[in-house]
Amino acid sequence: MNVARPLCGQMDSDFGEFVTRRDATLLRVRGRSQRRFVGAYLCFGVAAGVGWDVFPVVRYGVSGDGLPFHMALPYSVDQPLAFAATWFYCFCMTMHVAVVTMVFDSYNISLMAHLRQQLIVLSSNVLALAEEGRHESMSLVESSPTSNSSVRVDNARIRYRLRSIIRHHQAIIRNVESLEKCLGGMLLGQSLSIGASICFQLFQLATSAESLAEAGKFGCYLSVMLAQLFVYCWFGDELITESENVSTVVYSTVTSLQGYPVSLKRSLLLMMTRAQRPLHITAAGFFDLSRESFVKVLNVSYSFFAILRNFKEE
Repeated sequence: MNVARPLCGQMDSDFGEFVTRRDATLLRVRGRSQRRFVGAYLCFGVAAGVGWDVFPVVRYGVSGDGLPFHMALPYSVDQPLAFAATWFYCFCMTMHVAVVTMVFDSYNISLMAHLRQQLIVLSSNVLALAEEGRHESMSLVESSPTSNSSVRVDNARIRYRLRSIIRHHQAIIRNVESLEKCLGGMLLGQSLSIGASICFQLFQLATSAESLAEAGKFGCYLSVMLAQLFVYCWFGDELITESENVSTVVYSTVTSLQGYPVSLKRSLLLMMTRAQRPLHITAAGFFDLSRESFVKVLNVSYSFFAILRNFKEE
């Protein structure tokens, strides 16, 4: 997070000049939705952590097996006071790890969501440019043939807005590349560790769970691991989809600027060509973070789980 914190300030400085009053309203609405999602994500982490701590007590009661972790202690936890103090220590440790980890995840996916929102703003501005170009073309057809000064003014205004749109697109590309550079290695390690954790938790759930309470404990940990991987893949896929949508929007804009200089259309075509390569966040370049990658990780984890279970049965 310390590495990604300067990136937040970079985004603020890069995108501030491109946001209009209309865009600010859109960003405010989407920001509220993002805050609600982050709040629900954190509440889910807290609930899963509580379940991890409570299920062993429900199954085994006041005993060493009733603690969330297997611990070698210099004292007996069969007494209620000793058990309560030890259980509370385990509870605090679990909550700290779960909440802090999910806070870091929330910060990272918020950066990804912000970049997606900037792509939405970019597409909106491109559509507004197309609408203005279409309106100006109709006005020029209805005006007198001698209105050369108004034509030059319109061309200059369209050219200025197009230059701002292209610079906005370049700023988004630059920030996506910076974000991937900051998070790529961490996301690769997290994806591998989560895949391994899913495999081992499934194996424990299939071979060691003797009651519903133990199954609930393993299920809480497994759900947190799945959620941590899923949020990155979900927002990564949304970023890819929105970046691909920019190319479609630019193409429709080129066909709307009839009667404008070829240089304007050429600039839009160059922007469309770059937008056809979707922006994405990768796990250190090994694979894109998308919903498809999430399914692949689950398939690999389940395959290794099936191998372990076969060895156990033999």
